[in-house]
Amino acid sequence: YKPIRKYGSATFASFVVFLASGLIHEFLNYTVSVYHHMEVPADSIYKPSNIRLGSNLAFFVWAFAVSSIERALGGFSSMGISPVRCPSLL
Repeated sequence: YKPIRKYGSATFASFVVFLASGLIHEFLNYTVSVYHHMEVPADSIYKPSNIRLGSNLAFFVWAFAVSSIERALGGFSSMGISPVRCPSLL
């Protein structure tokens, strides 16, 4: 986040970080599930043909949208709990 933040706004940096996270998860999903064709039973739901590419990326884009809305609302939490800062361990 911090290296990207110096090139743009906090929203831009957050979007790039969420996008990169989604793409990394998509790559891992593809590599593990599709590229390496595992021998699985015929009735298993974990066949390479059942893997939905794009779902991880969609989740991270959705997470960016939710966090941006929370930031725009001034820290409102979708969990109904007011945001509290956790103590720093470092």
